[in-house]
Amino acid sequence: MPARKLASRGAGSSGNEITWRQTTSGAAFTTLQTAAERVLDPTGLSGIVPPRQLVFAAVTFYLGANLLTQLVPDSREVEEILETGKRFAPLVDAFGGLLRAPDQAP
Repeated sequence: MPARKLASRGAGSSGNEITWRQTTSGAAFTTLQTAAERVLDPTGLSGIVPPRQLVFAAVTFYLGANLLTQLVPDSREVEEILETGKRFAPLVDAFGGLLRAPDQAP
């Protein structure tokens, strides 16, 4: 899915620009929320971390990291955060296995 520029002109935006409201209630967010539900529901974590909030957190992180790579000449720190996430992923995956119901196959 190609990235689209969001309207950032405040109250005066043209009718053909995508607004934040359209984006957050649109198909992309619905698809991401459905995926988050599919991952969280079997583990029981959806009661602790609502899937829609997880989606907003992920998008917020992405947009912030993307902005930092544009603002900071040396994006090494952003890259280090992403590398830390890669190292952390197996731990999250292991937790998913521990939280899986006994009757569910991995």
